[in-house]
Amino acid sequence: MIRLFSKLCKCFQQNKLNTLSDLDIFNTYIQNINVSNLTCNKCGAKHSLTYLSKYKRHLVVFHNGKVSDSIVEVPRYICKSCGRTHAILPPSIIPYRSYSFSFVVSVLHDYIVKKFNSVEILCQNYSLPYSTFKRFLATFYSHKILWLGLLDSYLESNLKFISKFKFFSYVETEYYISEFFNMFQISFLQQNVKLGVP
Repeated sequence: MIRLFSKLCKCFQQNKLNTLSDLDIFNTYIQNINVSNLTCNKCGAKHSLTYLSKYKRHLVVFHNGKVSDSIVEVPRYICKSCGRTHAILPPSIIPYRSYSFSFVVSVLHDYIVKKFNSVEILCQNYSLPYSTFKRFLATFYSHKILWLGLLDSYLESNLKFISKFKFFSYVETEYYISEFFNMFQISFLQQNVKLGVP
């Protein structure tokens, strides 16, 4: 997979980003892919990716107080140099999750600030199975430790940490998640990855 970040997609106006839903952001990135800027992350070849196909997946977003589930088409490219195929994923998508990045951050933030009287009500508000919420939470805790280290993770409150993603501008948030990806070669809040972290 190749992650797209704004440095690769100059199609956004800074002041417009924070008003868009994750679905709008996904569509804007996909419509403005500049393949010549992409590098195969397996062999490092530049200018070697060609369009192969696309696949459909769900993208569940929370925007303006509403949950919506859309079907999106993710393009796949093949490297002419090594033959590796790559799905192209904008930052609004978390690999192997149907839920958008902002959706997961909103759920985690509302849980941490105790916006709802119970986890059950929180899950009802987001139309979210309890088991999925628990996976969100476990991934959040393990990635926070991975990112900050055990001691700093203990010292920085969960609220302060999640607020970076909830209240920062989209460009600032994207900077953090792209740095996480560059450091660990996994996406922030991506599940089912063996990290060696409890």
